[in-house]
Amino acid sequence: MSDSGDGPRGIPPTPERSAAPHPIYNWMSGIGAALVAVGFTGAVFLTLIDVILGRGSGYTGLALLPPVGLMGIGMLLVLGGWLRERRRQAHGRRSSFYETWVVDPWGVVRGRGLWFVPLVVAAGTFVLFGAGVGTVGLFEVSESNTFCTAACHAVMGPEGTAYSYTAHSRIACVECHVGAGPEGFLSAKLGGMRQLYAVASDTVSRPIPTPVHGVNMRTRCEGCHLPERDVGYVGRVHAYFLSGEDVKSDRMVMMVNVGRGPRGLLPGQGVHNKHIAEKVEFIARDPQRQQIAWVRVTDQKGNTREYQAQSKPLSDAERGSLPVRTMECVDCHSRPAHRFLSAAESVDRALEGGLLPRDLPYIKEVAVRALDGAYESTPAALEGIDRHVRESYEKEHPELLKQRAEAVEASIAMLRKIYQRTTFPEMKADWRAHPDNSGHLNSPGCFRCHNDGMVDSGGRSIVTDCTACHAVVAQTTTSAALTTADFEKGEPFVHPADGSAFDQFMLCSDCHTGGKELYQ
Repeated sequence: MSDSGDGPRGIPPTPERSAAPHPIYNWMSGIGAALVAVGFTGAVFLTLIDVILGRGSGYTGLALLPPVGLMGIGMLLVLGGWLRERRRQAHGRRSSFYETWVVDPWGVVRGRGLWFVPLVVAAGTFVLFGAGVGTVGLFEVSESNTFCTAACHAVMGPEGTAYSYTAHSRIACVECHVGAGPEGFLSAKLGGMRQLYAVASDTVSRPIPTPVHGVNMRTRCEGCHLPERDVGYVGRVHAYFLSGEDVKSDRMVMMVNVGRGPRGLLPGQGVHNKHIAEKVEFIARDPQRQQIAWVRVTDQKGNTREYQAQSKPLSDAERGSLPVRTMECVDCHSRPAHRFLSAAESVDRALEGGLLPRDLPYIKEVAVRALDGAYESTPAALEGIDRHVRESYEKEHPELLKQRAEAVEASIAMLRKIYQRTTFPEMKADWRAHPDNSGHLNSPGCFRCHNDGMVDSGGRSIVTDCTACHAVVAQTTTSAALTTADFEKGEPFVHPADGSAFDQFMLCSDCHTGGKELYQ
């Protein structure tokens, strides 16, 4: 394997070098081999670092993409160089690479610049290693909660603030918003690029559109929540305060019949039995899925029932254009980690927890009106809340403004904090923009489907009986205290304002909007 004449750096020719060199000896294959060596050592380094540090970051596969990709490119170059050199040798030509580098069967490199081979491999490896570590770090930063809610995604500030006060606040954003596997990762990053462009071009939607479309959230929810679990009845206690000279409260204890999922060990009834064990499909007229016009229920035996809104039935054009959606968790639990409390509910909770003075007359109405002002910005809201509370007491009850000055000041400070946690005028985000469908007090929620206008061909409506889902077992009102031993049925709900019992279906959100409309 030798050319005629002296070899590199004066190495005399040998009989072995007289034959044509192997086609692998050419510059293209040599560069490819160097890339393979750099990629291989880089992959080994990154794997060892991850094993030694025990990071468990989940990004090991992503960090290995650059070196593995480099190895792939290198192998393609080696193959291309081999084919090219064979053609060259067939025409009596030979690559000049053989005059510079010679690799004998024992793997020993001889020739000019021998020191250059390990140097290039080492330098390339460490550059690739740094790039891999930097890539891992970049991924981890870009998927941190701080980045999602405060850095590049500052427009997500309202969602980040609401999230920090929910039961899911210890779960990273990416656990729910980035799906599992490469498909979920790529989808999230491509979506992030579109969002980044929207932020840079100031074309972000205000408020951020919800719910998220094109994503199966049920599989993500069930990553933590076992659908087969037999939940049974869950107790709930609600406190409602009435405005007036004497701020009275109404406390209601109810049992919600949650039931069990599709593969529960025992048969039974309950919310989950009817919405998960049975297949529920629906058509909504709006992207936010608040205007539901058609429902189809398929029970576990395969029997189907269809219901349609009688006030405005679906047209043929709507049936052909609107998607049929199978109900999943977020169709009811629409704000599991980003719930915006209404002004009324925020004030009720503050009064219940002693954050607002219960002995300050008329504070409920004054506080709700102050929080639900038409403010253009947060600074304007903070100033407006102060002004509204002072002017309300000065106009209607000037003696309280003087006698209870300390309580009024404390109320103003607390209302400002509540506002900054629940309402974000710059992004037009509040409880009205993002309704919570898990109830039916401040928005239709459950009553989007469960109403007396959604009927089947026989005129039968979807269940509207309150006791089908929950039972009031104790309620303290301004007029009486009700208790019951009938655990499953309970007693009729008594309206706190007038002490009347509800014995037929009524839409709560016709009066209760969560804001100041209740006092108008």
